[in-house]
Amino acid sequence: MAFDSTEAGVAASIFLGLYTAYFLLAINVVRHEGFKFIYRILLMFGLFRVAGQLCGVAFAKLGVEHWKWLIAYLVFTAEGYFTLIVASFYFIVQCQVRQKGRSWLLNHRDEVEDGDGASEEREIDENGSEEREAYENASDEKEDYRRKSDGEMSVGKWDKKPKSVSWASIFYTFLIPANAFIVAGGSLLTGASAEELQKETGNVSTSKALRTTGQAIFLLQTGLVVLLLIYVYVKEKIRGRTIYLLFAASPFLLVRGIFGILSIYVDKMNYYKLSNYTAEGLTPSFVAYEYCLATTMEFMAACLLISNYYLDRDAKVADREKIKEFEKESFFKKILTIVVLL
Repeated sequence: MAFDSTEAGVAASIFLGLYTAYFLLAINVVRHEGFKFIYRILLMFGLFRVAGQLCGVAFAKLGVEHWKWLIAYLVFTAEGYFTLIVASFYFIVQCQVRQKGRSWLLNHRDEVEDGDGASEEREIDENGSEEREAYENASDEKEDYRRKSDGEMSVGKWDKKPKSVSWASIFYTFLIPANAFIVAGGSLLTGASAEELQKETGNVSTSKALRTTGQAIFLLQTGLVVLLLIYVYVKEKIRGRTIYLLFAASPFLLVRGIFGILSIYVDKMNYYKLSNYTAEGLTPSFVAYEYCLATTMEFMAACLLISNYYLDRDAKVADREKIKEFEKESFFKKILTIVVLL
């Protein structure tokens, strides 16, 4: 196959093969482990990256005149990075649940502390029938609560256990708009002319601001994951192969996040700078930046995360029972999956 941009075409083809192999591996993991959220996210990463590399191959083959393939490539790569951040955070929560039986990053009813601290000893799936009954009577309790006097409200059951938003929900809530900013920023460039790209006016300027905001949030969230990883390791004494894999993947994720911002402002790293295009296609230096600091970083991090499945298969049965409730599908995770697919 003759490429309009030889360097970009060769690099895109190599990583298309690598990501296809990863995607097939992820399919095999999901087939054996089930369609659990954490492996579904890693499967989605493979899907996004394969789609992105196909767009990269098409762009290298057809040339700069067909630059909409480039826009599609950049959007798919951003989606892939998004899924890796989500998976890393989720693995930390899983490690907490496996070792301590619960995670303070989540917001389960059985994790609400009583005055004597007895809630820390509860089983995660304790007394499900009573919880369902309490849920059915919730509306009646709320109505009674409204009728009580101020003194009665201070000791009422409805007031004792206020419902709060979990840290996990807050974390995901910031990631979703960041993802939307990057996708919207890339989409705005589909109608931009070469003159607009050169002068950075109109939609190009708006796109730059949106992409910067999205990439900055991604980098911030990646930093939070790394800090959280250090915290649970040092303060909570969380150990295990998953934690060590996360430590190994962290440098790759951080480099990827930093490059996401640099690629918007450093001319030699910017896809939208016409100076990075020659008669032979993309410049070799630009291809090296893109595939070393973005594509390779994501591939290494993803391989480390997916390898957790093979290292985790010999975990104790008791550990698997402990995270059984944790692996159950939640409404928020369903919404997050839909957002990722969109």
